[in-house]
Amino acid sequence: TIMMSGCGILTNGKGTRREYCEFSLDELQEGDHIGLTRKANNALHFYINGIDQGVATTLTPLVVYGVVDLYGMAVKVTIVHNHNHSDRLRRNNAILTLSPEGGRRHPVSPQPPGTGPPPPPPPPPPAGPPPPPRLLFHPNCGQKAAVDEGRTALRPHATDDFNHGVVLSARALRDNELFQVRIDKMVDKWAGSIEIGVTTHNPAYLQLPSTMTNLRSGTWMMTGNGVMHNGTTVLDEYGHNLDRLKAGDTVGVVRRDDGTLHFFVNGAAQGPAAWNVPPNVYAVVDLYGQAAQATIVEDDEVTSLVGEGSEGDTPGSPESPSPGGGDGGSGGPASDLRFHRLHGTNAVITNGGRTALRQNCRSEFNDAIVISNRALRDGELFEIVIQKMVDRWSGSIEAGVTAIRPEDLEFPNTMTDIDYDTWMLSGTAIMQDGNTLRNNYGCDLDALGTGSRIGMMRTARGDLRYVINGTDQGVACSGLPSEKEVYAVVDLYGQCVQVSLTGATGPTDNSLAPPSAPEKSCAPPSP
Repeated sequence: TIMMSGCGILTNGKGTRREYCEFSLDELQEGDHIGLTRKANNALHFYINGIDQGVATTLTPLVVYGVVDLYGMAVKVTIVHNHNHSDRLRRNNAILTLSPEGGRRHPVSPQPPGTGPPPPPPPPPPAGPPPPPRLLFHPNCGQKAAVDEGRTALRPHATDDFNHGVVLSARALRDNELFQVRIDKMVDKWAGSIEIGVTTHNPAYLQLPSTMTNLRSGTWMMTGNGVMHNGTTVLDEYGHNLDRLKAGDTVGVVRRDDGTLHFFVNGAAQGPAAWNVPPNVYAVVDLYGQAAQATIVEDDEVTSLVGEGSEGDTPGSPESPSPGGGDGGSGGPASDLRFHRLHGTNAVITNGGRTALRQNCRSEFNDAIVISNRALRDGELFEIVIQKMVDRWSGSIEAGVTAIRPEDLEFPNTMTDIDYDTWMLSGTAIMQDGNTLRNNYGCDLDALGTGSRIGMMRTARGDLRYVINGTDQGVACSGLPSEKEVYAVVDLYGQCVQVSLTGATGPTDNSLAPPSAPEKSCAPPSP
């Protein structure tokens, strides 16, 4: 139910606009006209003596009925059709003149007698889509919550109740649009605190649960330092613990245009939390436990809030190669190297194609093969840095080259299952087509830690060489066919969760350099 009362708007009995228009219904007299209409774009407009007072709300349901409350001094009304336009204008002027605040309002000039209604204004020139409405909380909120002026949500009796404080955004979020709130007030009576996320449910029709983590469909929430999807934990040990936040701290959420969901704490990106999130989701804030009040705060697009060291913070389409690079061919500068948009089931490509990670890393250990977006030139180094690991599994990253084009690769569970045209390093073993060629190569990939760099290249002589933390490990194997293009391929296996390209391009060709000592050991991993 949406009502105009006085000069404000009430939605379901709660004030959503304090001063909607310059007229007040309390100032109308006998003979004045009041009307309303629902536009095709779901906007509700009120009319006073035929004058449109503008948009009262943009969230009008498709089927609505007109309502009149004969309250107080109003005794009798009649449904009317269009009457004399100039008479309605004169009545508006009279209302404005009688208003205590009439000095700041501008009367409407009536048409000269006999001239009829004024001609309609010329249509406006074509323009782009209008900017979306300002982000507000929807008036439909939890039983123990209240929304003040659309921007602030609170639990008025936070020391008596710890839940039923769910609030949602009044409209769906745009892609890459940051929804961010500041914690204004906290109480120290309860355990737990603010939770934030998104849902596909329209708040106008949602029966709100006592806490949003009880919802079993279309909902992703960050709670504490974990992430839940439809009430089930999908990520442990994610980001900053929300239960440790204080009054004045900010939390935010954004759905990127690649379908990934990211959270922000005090402006710092916490990294991807969910994948394949559908568009048109609504932001959710659960004022739970200690969190008693929060206010929406304005900010630019999420790209202005880049968190140092967080994956996926660089704008750009993560599924598209950088300009100048193709999906095949060896031309183009080295800087156009990216990860290809095709990859294993559990792999995710972010950061404009520069970062690859394995989702659900504590429940999945394989199915995360990634490949370069184009073939490597002879002597060109493809180097990555390990950014994140877990201690749950045995085994770790595997890396090498393949002559199989990305479009032809079926992306098996692990790289060792690729049985043709592939050369790789697994632990200390050099393998070709899944079979071991030699053991005890100069480096053990299973011993590398976070911060370690791994590079690989095919030389003009057809040798495969690895460079670990900037140190050439020597020839791993020879005889790679020069007539075939090769792509870099990496398996985010076991303990290795996330890697990023370093942008290194050298050495250009070591094929003529003296061979390195075959027993050279790895540089120690970064602490």
